[in-house]
Amino acid sequence: MAASEAAKDVVWIRRVLGEIDAGKLKYKPTLFVDNMGMISLINNPVFHRRSKHIEIRQYFVRERCEEGIMVVSHVASEQQVADIMTKPLARVAFELLRGEMGFISLTETGK
Repeated sequence: MAASEAAKDVVWIRRVLGEIDAGKLKYKPTLFVDNMGMISLINNPVFHRRSKHIEIRQYFVRERCEEGIMVVSHVASEQQVADIMTKPLARVAFELLRGEMGFISLTETGK
């Protein structure tokens, strides 16, 4: 479900940037997903009873990939930067992901 929501945002951002840049986008955005099962369903539309409830959302993401609007790529769960916004994390994991986002603690700067 998260991949579907992110794909909607990618489509919207591409439209906005396309209007600003007259449709000359140079790069395809990459949607990083830490669920290999979801990536498999996006790349290979096989029907599974357990995935029936996500079928429409999964099709939306797959269709956007087929249209060349974005690319879906795997990222290890420990490196999934979005987790900092969606999960309670241990301090070490929080600080690592915070650094990946480019934020630093004021205590680290000495202020």
